[in-house]
Amino acid sequence: MRLADLHIRDHTVILDIDGTLASAGDFEVTPKAAEAVARLKEENEVLLLSNRRAMARNRAIAEVLGVSLIENKHRKPNSRALGGIIPQYKKMVVVGDKVLTDGLFALSIGATFIHISPRVTDRAESLADKIFNATDDIAATMCYGLLLMRPRQWVKNILIFAPLFFARQLFDGTLLQSTCAAFFAFCFLASAGYILNDAMDVAADRLDTHKCRRPIASGDISVGSALFWRYYLRVPLYVSSLSMRRR
Repeated sequence: MRLADLHIRDHTVILDIDGTLASAGDFEVTPKAAEAVARLKEENEVLLLSNRRAMARNRAIAEVLGVSLIENKHRKPNSRALGGIIPQYKKMVVVGDKVLTDGLFALSIGATFIHISPRVTDRAESLADKIFNATDDIAATMCYGLLLMRPRQWVKNILIFAPLFFARQLFDGTLLQSTCAAFFAFCFLASAGYILNDAMDVAADRLDTHKCRRPIASGDISVGSALFWRYYLRVPLYVSSLSMRRR
């Protein structure tokens, strides 16, 4: 998702600076980024937060944008990076380009995370930055793959254990293993359906206030990558089916 595509209302929005508002190390934000922040300010409380210690530069960017800067010694993803700030709104959103810092920070403070496509810099990256960025890309792919599968929906499949419970055979090893295999087969089959549905409905989801944040609709993962996940869900499905047949 791009910063310009954000549609948020009545939230405390915590914006990352490097990679989100400006390219890493840059002292100025682009006009489009400044325009996006101005729109966010109309209906939200907007705060800036950066892991870089260039405080003079961070303050200058905050002043230009007309928003507050969170300043303290802690860094994301540490929840204490929020400092003593009391959010104006109970609902908080963290907007950033890194899953391993911004995303985990959002999780630690109970906020919603919105992943923004990182701004590219012309500066040469250090080896440490290259390794971190590659690791973050892998983590992002895994996280969005998991979100595509909607594991929260798996809870309802626990009902498959009900017959064992009422028959008082919950601790029967053979029956329990078969039932566990069936449970995961149902979960992965449902997830494959969710992924196909999201891939087919991507255009409509992008117009929906809530569905637009789904991984495919937001652009966090491409349709091709999503179908790749669906394709390889056949592996655990096959293993589960084999387990059931052997019982």
